[in-house]
Amino acid sequence: MHEYTRELVDGRPQYRLSRTGIEFSAYVRENGFNIIAIKSKDQLAYGCNVLNLGNGNIIAVHAETARQIASSPFFSGHIRHIEYSGITSMVFLFFVFLC
Repeated sequence: MHEYTRELVDGRPQYRLSRTGIEFSAYVRENGFNIIAIKSKDQLAYGCNVLNLGNGNIIAVHAETARQIASSPFFSGHIRHIEYSGITSMVFLFFVFLC
């Protein structure tokens, strides 16, 4: 990964390459974020589709992913699972139909 820094040059914003070769997860962590690992099979089942409502409130469309997030030591908010599989399966069928 590369990091660019915005600077004003003659009153105009310009970007310069400030760092290169940064591993993504290390970059995320050094910027104050944590990564909650989600199982591959759950990612394929739309498990990472969550809605962050702010103040530690999250809506998840996949029950197992909601459990994984809730049990992570990095998560201290509230999570609610809303059944959405009917919609996600329609999206999948629409995608298959188009291909």
